[in-house]
Amino acid sequence: MERRVFRILTLSFAIAAFLLIPAIAQPPMGPPMNPPMGPAGKIMASRKGLNFTLSTDLFTVRFAGSLQVPKFQYWYNDMERPIVYQVFFHQLFEFNDTDGDGVYNATAGDKIERMFALPSAELTLSEPVYIEDENGHVIGVRFNFTMTGREELEGTEIIFQCSLYNETQTLVGAGGTVYNVTGGAELKIDVMIEGWPWRDDDNLLCLWWSVNQQNGTVEPSLTDGTVNFGMGYFKWLSEATVDGTPVDVNCSFNMIGRTVNIYMCYPHFEGRLIHDPSLGVTLPSSAPSIPGVPSGALAFNYPDLVPRRFLWNVPADTPMVLSFRNFALILDSGRDVDLNLTVDSGITMHRFSLSLEPGESLNLSIQVSVTRPSDIGAPKNGIGVYFDIDPTPGVTVEGTLRLYIDEDTLEAELHRDIDVSRLSWAYWDGSRWVTVESHIDSDGYLVAETSHLSTWTIVEVPATPWALYGLTAICLVVVLVVGVFVASRRRAV
Repeated sequence: MERRVFRILTLSFAIAAFLLIPAIAQPPMGPPMNPPMGPAGKIMASRKGLNFTLSTDLFTVRFAGSLQVPKFQYWYNDMERPIVYQVFFHQLFEFNDTDGDGVYNATAGDKIERMFALPSAELTLSEPVYIEDENGHVIGVRFNFTMTGREELEGTEIIFQCSLYNETQTLVGAGGTVYNVTGGAELKIDVMIEGWPWRDDDNLLCLWWSVNQQNGTVEPSLTDGTVNFGMGYFKWLSEATVDGTPVDVNCSFNMIGRTVNIYMCYPHFEGRLIHDPSLGVTLPSSAPSIPGVPSGALAFNYPDLVPRRFLWNVPADTPMVLSFRNFALILDSGRDVDLNLTVDSGITMHRFSLSLEPGESLNLSIQVSVTRPSDIGAPKNGIGVYFDIDPTPGVTVEGTLRLYIDEDTLEAELHRDIDVSRLSWAYWDGSRWVTVESHIDSDGYLVAETSHLSTWTIVEVPATPWALYGLTAICLVVVLVVGVFVASRRRAV
């Protein structure tokens, strides 16, 4: 009997163990890490220590919560060799605005009086959470990076609340400012500062950022609260809020090498200040209606912009179309190109294509103007457009120049008739304009091959003397034939 009971108990424990082991071996199930699919694609999130990565089909951003300089690295995914952009958070400091201009300027004697130093701060990185709309639908992912002060800054807290959305969101910022955050390609950063122990009520608080392109050779450009560097950007609102009340944000800048330092300055405040910078990549748009665009080209449209020192990166073997209010550029290169483009506001719409085979990566400056440089002579029968193309000195470049020829528009601009078959590319050799062999291709572009880049234009080549001699000879032959015929008729009579 006892043996039988023992066997039953043993069997029962075996069955229980068999049933429990899978449950013990597997971690408890939680909510899925990835939100549902949206137009921007699924957001993938991963964390390792103080490092965090968010990625969509379009865009990847990696946050590194370093003890020294926390940074964001991000890039556009759909490239064979993505260009990496970087935004660093350096310091938060209180300063005495000596000259009263509302911004930090060390050269003017502005004195730093208290600094939030990260090595002496407590750092925490939250787990990702879903962002839901008012109907409970998941629309994105959010994580917080928190820096808490010690010693004299105990009680001070800085939070970076980072949000990536599946779809483009229209949000309302400080002072009722309405702005968009691009779904799947822009990380919104709510900077929250609370509990700052002011030394002087007249002092200001400064948040120091820097931005650059990893291994980049092009300088960032700065316009209206946005730093652009190729497809990457970092931007911010001109107002913050303190417990819901708008306050102005004034900024100063400096450039060290190819890095822009941004000093965002806030007035004295009590309570919690919230400011909304963001970072992301400019997404390609549909190619404009331009003939001759290479298959698979990435297109970027700026219909309200006349480019002036417009800086852009063109990776190797990645044709790009840059379309502006008065100019369109198709650029294709076998090596990486850092472009600096300026177009005269007097230029009417022209479509220019440049294909390059440089010996190495290069910087390329292109200036398009209706006025020729002062040290260059006027070409005969020119079309009044000059292309100053300046590559990195010493780099060997084989290139193809192409300009779309709209005969009717060109005649209207020149106030004269033109013979398209006699148009030719010409370059300035230092003393005169030299024409090169040119032809109109099937897309309507005037095409020329070149082994150097310099100042170019297009001229209408006059008829050559040999052509005139040929025409005269033909006329003489006709007259002679007619004369012989008339004479023979007379003899016959």
